[in-house]
Amino acid sequence: MKFGYIRKRGNGPSVAKQEEALKKAGLDDFTLEGPVYRDTPQSGTHRLTAEHLVERQALLRLLHEGDEIVVADYPTMFLSPSDAMQVVEEIARSKACLRVMTDGEVYQWKPTDAEIAVRLAQLSQKTQAAITSEITAKARRARNATGNLGGRPPSIDKKALKAAGEEWFNPNGPSPSEIVIKYGISRSTLNRKFGPISDVRERAQEEAESTD
Repeated sequence: MKFGYIRKRGNGPSVAKQEEALKKAGLDDFTLEGPVYRDTPQSGTHRLTAEHLVERQALLRLLHEGDEIVVADYPTMFLSPSDAMQVVEEIARSKACLRVMTDGEVYQWKPTDAEIAVRLAQLSQKTQAAITSEITAKARRARNATGNLGGRPPSIDKKALKAAGEEWFNPNGPSPSEIVIKYGISRSTLNRKFGPISDVRERAQEEAESTD
């Protein structure tokens, strides 16, 4: 069976645009009884997790062999590259497939698929690239709206920087992209201030283990 998935987001295509993309794949029943699942996270949710996407989880649980999920783009389906890995693992376990309308890619895996590592890497890269592109577009719109088109960048809120740093050093914390979105601080700034996230989290993990 063919299913669709839509998520209302602050960035990326609108719900109407997502519906248009799904129609191109043959999905046109957007009623509550139709095969299209949709999540509408509360506007006050600053950091989305898989638990917030109740309809996505429900859809993943009902998949069977031969089913197909159709989605408008990568960031609609995935919150981050790591989230993408977890989701496609569930899809693969069900022997279903995922179609992304942005580039027409169809992702389907089998236990004997020799190219699975390459395909997963491609999926991860495309997810990160799409998320980064949306963050950049959002920042550009903000600059245009405020008229801040150049010159010295605005000062960074110290409380936000401190909070971002705590999550940056947390081995179990959110992804770099999620921290950037949550606190509105660029990744380059966070790297300069705290160092590469993989390095600082590794040190933090080692320090935590040494004190146990």
